[in-house]
Amino acid sequence: MAEKPIVVVFTANSNTGAETVKHLVDKYSDKVRIRCVVRHLEKARLIEHLDVEIVRGDITQPNFLGKVFDDNVNAAFWSTPSTQDRVDLTAKFLEACITYGVDYPILISVLDADANSIKFQRYMSAIEQICEAKKGTPVKKQLHDTGKQTLQPIILRTGFFYQNFYGSVQAMADGQLYYPLGTGGACTPMPHVDLDDIGQIIAKMLVEPEPYGGRTFNLIGEYQAGNQIAQTIGMSTGHRVAYEDVPPEVAVMAFMALGIPEFLAQDNVEMMQYFVNGNGQGIKSDVEQILGRPPTKFAKFCKTSLKPLLG
Repeated sequence: MAEKPIVVVFTANSNTGAETVKHLVDKYSDKVRIRCVVRHLEKARLIEHLDVEIVRGDITQPNFLGKVFDDNVNAAFWSTPSTQDRVDLTAKFLEACITYGVDYPILISVLDADANSIKFQRYMSAIEQICEAKKGTPVKKQLHDTGKQTLQPIILRTGFFYQNFYGSVQAMADGQLYYPLGTGGACTPMPHVDLDDIGQIIAKMLVEPEPYGGRTFNLIGEYQAGNQIAQTIGMSTGHRVAYEDVPPEVAVMAFMALGIPEFLAQDNVEMMQYFVNGNGQGIKSDVEQILGRPPTKFAKFCKTSLKPLLG
């Protein structure tokens, strides 16, 4: 019997990485071997009980990445870092894919990245431009290669994750949702999506990447304004929550209090303001096209994940 192909999740202890590993183990362990990459082995505690291979890998040390990509890896997920050097690190990941013969790198980006008007978009637009420039580059030939292996990056542009609201559980338990999403008809809704759907999509693409190679996908669950989000939480959990708009600078301070670095808190709030101010509306989601079912609604997430936390 031929050995199962290996898929790589880099890094496996990130939020998207952990969700991907979960779905790979649940649905595809009979089809692929799952290689989980972490920078520090002590960070692998959450996955060490799973039937996966755990290896240490640092993209800044390209000469030591053989154990990450050995054995003819054909598809690898890169959980785009939230650090300020994310463009440089992602460029190194793509170079490693070319060097080690990985045809299908899968990367996370943001919605409307090509608008290039706010910091998150500028970061991700730069990454997408690198992907486009390297697309079609011949990669190192692997066993049985016919000479046609080329780099075919898969870009996943996502909305905000439903799971971000875990950071507001205490305030919601007290009956309030404080978020910088504006009020009134002049404010437009924010697109967000279930991280669980993202994990399912990445897992599916890792196992069968060919139909998705070289393409970009928009991943949205639904668009909702601040008051709609609060109403959905109340109706789905039975716990009444009132929405209150807060100024961007207050939201930044609140995110920093949760341990988010200041630059990242500012970038997150700026992205929210981008959508609230009428931009990025009506983007068509590709979730159903990929998974064969509609995206998970925020109400379902609230009922299954927030309700137990709100009592």
